Amino acid sequence: MPIKLGRTMSEPSMKLSAPSHESEEYFPNVHLEWDKDYELPDEGTMTVKFRISRESREVQAERQSVDLDLIEIVSVTADEPKAKESEDTGEALDKLRAEYEADDTDEE
Repeated sequence: MPIKLGRTMSEPSMKLSAPSHESEEYFPNVHLEWDKDYELPDEGTMTVKFRISRESREVQAERQSVDLDLIEIVSVTADEPKAKESEDTGEALDKLRAEYEADDTDEE
């Protein structure tokens, strides 16, 4: 049961996180701290075990707020890296040509 957590910038919020540079949404924020390198990817999918520590509901605003205790990170899977947007046209064409030439040599 995936629950999308992004909210549009026009929706009111009790706590704002910094909006993503790629969208007009903001997301709930989680702060994790370890004594050693956490080795998390920049983006990915995480499965956690949690417990609700505090919950409140605003009936008139049809809003629910929940504080969670994250008990355990069960698994982490990295997303595929996104293509660099800063790559200029020449670099992109060179990469395509190299891929095309590699395909040609494979067929011979």
